Amino acid sequence: MEVYIEYVIIDNFIINYLILFFTAFTIGTKIKKINMFISTMFGVICSVIYPLFTLNALMVLPLKIAIGILMILMLKKYSNFKQFLIHILLFFTFTFVFGGLCFAVLNILNLKTSTSGILINGYEIPLGVIVLLLAIYIYYLIKLIQYVRHKNNNINFYFDVILKIDNKNHLLRGYLDSGNKLYDNQSNLPVVVISFKTFCKLFSKISLENYFLNKPEDLGLKNAHYINVDNVVGAGKMLVFSVDEIIVENNQSKKTNKNFLLGVSEKSFSSEFECLLHSELLKG
Repeated sequence: MEVYIEYVIIDNFIINYLILFFTAFTIGTKIKKINMFISTMFGVICSVIYPLFTLNALMVLPLKIAIGILMILMLKKYSNFKQFLIHILLFFTFTFVFGGLCFAVLNILNLKTSTSGILINGYEIPLGVIVLLLAIYIYYLIKLIQYVRHKNNNINFYFDVILKIDNKNHLLRGYLDSGNKLYDNQSNLPVVVISFKTFCKLFSKISLENYFLNKPEDLGLKNAHYINVDNVVGAGKMLVFSVDEIIVENNQSKKTNKNFLLGVSEKSFSSEFECLLHSELLKG
């Protein structure tokens, strides 16, 4: 029986790494890359060496379980036995998941296998390649589920925001952030925070040189000045200014307010929204 050792190494490296990755990813455990590599390589070495020995059939399963336990122990220091047990259970669960998925794909596509890999049109391909493609699919499926769950849990915190600036309406996507409790220290008005990218889009004709030189009087904005901030949108000085009106609405409410300021944050926002709303705007 002819077996290509490089295929065995490639397959086991990909499969072991992916199982460890999804074990940590599922429960949000942060693992050092060096620990991931060491644990993965330990699994690869064991996979290459143990077939060289003649083992009793009853010893194979306990040996594989012991290898899995050692691989998990190499990942990190565990604060308690419960945390370690969860990692072990996830490790073996994903081992069965990937094995089952591979078997299903091979049967659905009616692919033939050899001792070293998969045969496609006469070409031999490492099994790890199929596993990698399956892992990419699972990863983005989990991401999609997380995104939909996040959107459903936070649907009431997202709003359509219409800013009226010089008699023109500008539609933005807003998020009601409990961390935004920012008030202007001069007027005591609430501050709606927009990203720097959004600021540049809304005021494309403004000289960014004056912005970066901290010259609010030369920007041509109403009541422009700086305030000190130290909160969720960052720390330092923030440019704030007035616009005509803001309309905030979703499927539950609609509020119009003229008593507020816009503030510019140089910290990046999520791609899901362009401004952080102040709870004061939804009162009354």
